[in-house]
Amino acid sequence: MAIVIPGFVDSDKVPGAVIETVYGRGKQSLGANPVLLVVTGNKLTAGTAVADQDINQVFSENDADTLYGAGSEIAMQCYAALQFPGVALFGAPVAEATSSPVSATLTLTVGGTWSTSGTVLIRLAGKAIAVAVGSSDPINTVATNIANAINGVQRLPMSASPASAVVTVSVLSKGTRGNDYVCAKDLSSAPAGLTLTLAGGSVLTGGVTPFSGGAGADSVATVLGLLTTQIWDYQAWAQNDATNAGLIKAQLESQAGPLLQHPGFAVFGKNRSTSTSISFAQTTLNEQLACVAHMTNGETHPCQMAAQLASLFATTVGANPNTRYINAVMPTVAPHSQRADIPGRSTLNALLNAGVTPFTTVNGVVQVVDAIQSHCLNGSSPDYRTYHVGDVFVPIRVSKELGQQWSIFSAANPYAGPDPSDGQQPAPQGTATPSLWVAEGTALLKQFEGLNWLQDVDANPMIAEWNTTSKRIMSAVPNIVRAQNIQAGISVRQTAAS
Repeated sequence: MAIVIPGFVDSDKVPGAVIETVYGRGKQSLGANPVLLVVTGNKLTAGTAVADQDINQVFSENDADTLYGAGSEIAMQCYAALQFPGVALFGAPVAEATSSPVSATLTLTVGGTWSTSGTVLIRLAGKAIAVAVGSSDPINTVATNIANAINGVQRLPMSASPASAVVTVSVLSKGTRGNDYVCAKDLSSAPAGLTLTLAGGSVLTGGVTPFSGGAGADSVATVLGLLTTQIWDYQAWAQNDATNAGLIKAQLESQAGPLLQHPGFAVFGKNRSTSTSISFAQTTLNEQLACVAHMTNGETHPCQMAAQLASLFATTVGANPNTRYINAVMPTVAPHSQRADIPGRSTLNALLNAGVTPFTTVNGVVQVVDAIQSHCLNGSSPDYRTYHVGDVFVPIRVSKELGQQWSIFSAANPYAGPDPSDGQQPAPQGTATPSLWVAEGTALLKQFEGLNWLQDVDANPMIAEWNTTSKRIMSAVPNIVRAQNIQAGISVRQTAAS
């Protein structure tokens, strides 16, 4: 290929070096490009953003408060996502239900008699709130102090109102998802004789009580339309009902199609029973482009679980799309408060076989057991050909890298044609042929094999052919994602000395 410097013609005879500096000509590293994460919960009226219209970049918790209102559902997602430094975070608030949405509530009723001082401890949204009780405090004073303590917690997604002995706690964002918040109490340091009764939804393990009465279902349809204009690599959806999940799944598949090339990956959260999460992952989704984070009776809201896991993905795939997420820490997800809710081996196995990504608690810290996508059935038969999220993330990255490589290859070879037959003259310089493109692509795949993204590249070669009708090169690129070191069988056998 001839090297040409504009203006430096062959007839120029002046001694000395003529130097041209050209910028931005090398291949750009896709790993250095920002990986975008968008979160989609409801905002409050106090926020400056417009629901179902705006997509705003969020750099800090203060930004989230200004845009969406402190303690709103989408702000809570932002707080969780920002725990991983460097995340390129955006918010696309979905409007609350238009048909009479109602906030979920829970009541705390103070009762009993006591003559000593102590401390009442309650947990809301995974946050511990301590309330001092004096030896002669009346019941209504204790109730008022509990309400004031709740309202004094910065960025709590709920507010409290006292009335005599009863404190009513209301979720700030209206709708059915408010019912996924829970409250727990600890009276071990409270004055003897004081009682605190929680009332809401059906009581969970150890007396943990969910909120109830939240009503109204929102729709992601408008925001889905906003997201079609570009690639949103990761999407943490607060909306985790079957209707909205169906819309999200359909758009993920449509946007990832060859003519749009907007591949995205959705993360959902669930914090109730294993059966609910299994049904959602296996039946509602069963989708390679989505995963379901699950924590049995978790005290952190599902929207925050989804946002934090998606943020972990978004901040790690640039360097390595085949990252292993086993034992990855979820820094602000509250640990299981009830030992009985920590999943055992059989439960974990059932979840993982059903396309669910389980969270567990180890020494008071929440960890990802293993990050998997939700596709697990082909019809009614088990199908684990795609399992870890890396099995999805790596092919997406390879497709982007090959697309970029094609742009460079095409610029260097502006013409195209079939491979010459035996005995024919080689294709002219600047002419792309299937074999040239295979050589180009295979070199890239071998690089990825060296990075442990792919394996067995030589045994599963890239192939290409010339389409005589459309006059273009068509190629197929098998991807076998490098297996992760997940399990080992170790048999320790004591043997008596002979």
